[in-house]
Amino acid sequence: MKAILEFNLPEEREEHETYLKAMAMAICIEEFEQWMRKIYKYGSETDQNLTIEQVKTEFYEIFKEVL
Repeated sequence: MKAILEFNLPEEREEHETYLKAMAMAICIEEFEQWMRKIYKYGSETDQNLTIEQVKTEFYEIFKEVL
């Protein structure tokens, strides 16, 4: 089975770029979820009391690695 996606460029450039980034975003979300699970399951009390800023920073670090 084959699936072929076609985009009319430049009119559908935004849709095309969204498609190209979809797998990277899925990987980013999975890695972030694994990081949160590790903190929840194995982290110390200090780890489990991370601030919103620390969580946001970790998310963006993962995001930069993936993209």
